[in-house]
Amino acid sequence: MNVESVVETRFFREIKTFEVLRDLIKKHNIRKFEFWSGACATGEEPYSLAIMFYEMGLSNKNVKILATDINPIFLDKARRGIYTKQDVEKSERGGIIKYFREVEEGYEIDKDIKKYIEFRQFNLRDFDRYKALREKFEFIFLRNVFIYFPLILVTKILKYISTTLNKKGYLFLGNKEVYYSDFFKRDILNDVVVYRKKEKSIKEKNNFTPKNITNSNLKRYEPNLSLFINLIDKGKIKKAKQMLLFFNKNSFEYWFVNGVIEDIENRGEEAKRCYLESISRNPEFPLSHLYLGNIYYSKFLYENAYREYVYALEGIENGEWAKLLPKDNLEFIKAFLKNRIGV
Repeated sequence: MNVESVVETRFFREIKTFEVLRDLIKKHNIRKFEFWSGACATGEEPYSLAIMFYEMGLSNKNVKILATDINPIFLDKARRGIYTKQDVEKSERGGIIKYFREVEEGYEIDKDIKKYIEFRQFNLRDFDRYKALREKFEFIFLRNVFIYFPLILVTKILKYISTTLNKKGYLFLGNKEVYYSDFFKRDILNDVVVYRKKEKSIKEKNNFTPKNITNSNLKRYEPNLSLFINLIDKGKIKKAKQMLLFFNKNSFEYWFVNGVIEDIENRGEEAKRCYLESISRNPEFPLSHLYLGNIYYSKFLYENAYREYVYALEGIENGEWAKLLPKDNLEFIKAFLKNRIGV
């Protein structure tokens, strides 16, 4: 299965999120906007949105939903809009069957609901395509998909997602997903975490993270894990990769850095080998355990992932490694690990 294609879906899934969205639209009296339903799978989410907008009296001429997924088979089913009776009845909100008509293959969504939605294939890793979506959306749903991605890749995708929101837009992730990003600020509305686009202050724009590292001056920063992590968080992948040259090849730092680079470039097995090499040289370093745990988790090896997450949390809470991370990032990682471990 492609990890970008999330197959667990149903109409009005996590209904509180829909209620918060509805209340925001009413509060700000937004009558015209574009919406992105990312990783929409077989279409239940965008059709749920369209039903809600229809009930709110929002015109399909003023409200447009872009629904995307990487999987063309899922998209074909979504475009057809035909579901089983069980699919319709397991909705978290009742009364939606009136928006379907019975056909030979099952139940087909009403054509007036379909008019809100454009289905399109989109790979969240295809970063060049985000340029065409610049500040296009008032709202984005990207729910329950990041659990299948390495944490480093989540950071990069969030950076690009931020460019597609307008200045007052909202990003919704899954109700159990909590992420730190330099590009978003978090808020909680009716127990639902929402993300607003962060406006960078002058201080943030001129912070300590080096922005003009060149081959000639990079060496004076060696070997510096904190700098490497900051470069990765800022999406400066090329400069981060250059740092690999300045770590001792027998050190745990070298193998961790190498693993992160392999991870970003979607070479999971090689990344796993590097993280294991790093752990063999320093079993107490928590970030190697964290990223190795994410690889296991993405492959549904939950027992292995649990073990690595426990080691990572112990290392962060009890060791000296916390100083490598900005405070907000550290708190996010702790929350992320506790959520995965279930404490």
